[in-house]
Amino acid sequence: MDSAARQGDLSGLSALVTGGVRGIGLGIAEHLLASGASVVLTSTTAEGESVAAELCARHGPGRARHIVSNVARRAEVAASVNACISEFGRMDIAIANAGIDRGAAFLDLSERDWTDVIDVNLTGAFHTVQLSARQMIGRGGRIVVVASTNATFVESHITSYNASKAGLLGLVRSAALELAPEGITVNAVSPGLVATRMTAPLVEHQVHGPDYLTHIPAGRFGTPADIAAAVGYLVSPSASWITGQQIIIDGGQTIGMLSMRSLAVEADMPLGATTYYFTSKSALIAEAFRLHASRETERVLHAIRELPAEPSARQLSDQLTSFLLGGLTEYRRQLISEYELLVGATREPELASLSRSWQQPMQRELRSVAKKLGSPRPAVDAQLLLGLLAGLEVDHLSAEPDATEQAAIRAVIRRAVGALFPPP
Repeated sequence: MDSAARQGDLSGLSALVTGGVRGIGLGIAEHLLASGASVVLTSTTAEGESVAAELCARHGPGRARHIVSNVARRAEVAASVNACISEFGRMDIAIANAGIDRGAAFLDLSERDWTDVIDVNLTGAFHTVQLSARQMIGRGGRIVVVASTNATFVESHITSYNASKAGLLGLVRSAALELAPEGITVNAVSPGLVATRMTAPLVEHQVHGPDYLTHIPAGRFGTPADIAAAVGYLVSPSASWITGQQIIIDGGQTIGMLSMRSLAVEADMPLGATTYYFTSKSALIAEAFRLHASRETERVLHAIRELPAEPSARQLSDQLTSFLLGGLTEYRRQLISEYELLVGATREPELASLSRSWQQPMQRELRSVAKKLGSPRPAVDAQLLLGLLAGLEVDHLSAEPDATEQAAIRAVIRRAVGALFPPP
């Protein structure tokens, strides 16, 4: 890096930020641009074009460029690095931020889901660090990898994510050791719970949000700007003698992990089964589904209570069928929105995988809620809820239940009504 650069001034430098169009990655890109650097952002979809345009509008024409890139594919990472050099004439800073996760119990984790996460989170970071470092030889540079507190304080049901983040720390130390003689520093930042669109279901939850804050000594959730500030320091000339290190940025939460045991108890989780329940993105998905399922189940049971005291079999069947099908479209829209919000899963295969992963937990939760709420017709409730569940799949990104699903719902309701009105 240019020795003449002032502390915190990155004017004239160029940076690559993978996964830079939302959340922490976008916060880092904003910070680098505000400090004077020019930035290439990557994401797996073309949505980043509008983000880059907005950044240029705020920080100056031509200062930001977007590249569609999947970091798991080495050739696409190489294209991103080359774009940085061709666009800005140099490669000074690389931020390996892109990452995904897949939620599943360890014994149920598929090889595909394991490989997907490792390929993006760990191998993708390897591609980014190595290919960027090759362009920094002879002039020096700064590389920062975005890891996670999960690298050390693991959680249940996200084994591949935990392992990938732990692996990043080994990658950082190994690369730092060999690249130090070239004037290239390699460090990691490990965020705790940061308020982003992905974590909004917890952060904005009226009960669980404030409860979770009691376990963060700083008394607030992190922001992308908090992480970006640390990254900004690590890529500045002031950090030239810092390499191979990890900075944990979590408001002090991991200082007192034992206090999280109380949260596990409140969440009815086995002690020791999870380090922190709600920080897991997979747990956030479960929580979002649980809330949706609870509301929808209450709606169904309320409708049952509002039926005439002595309805006919046909009347009961027609009303319940109309009620379930009428409310199902909006419910599915909510689930699709939740998928996209929490995991950025806008492609059909990702939705199908998540739908399969969470089908059984959703079923268990619906049945549990039904038992807790009670009903004047408890013998029918289980069958009615199964009818509702028949329409919860969103594998094909369609909010409208298709003919097969509608037929399944009607069949379940007919069986339930038949149980209530047995033939003479």
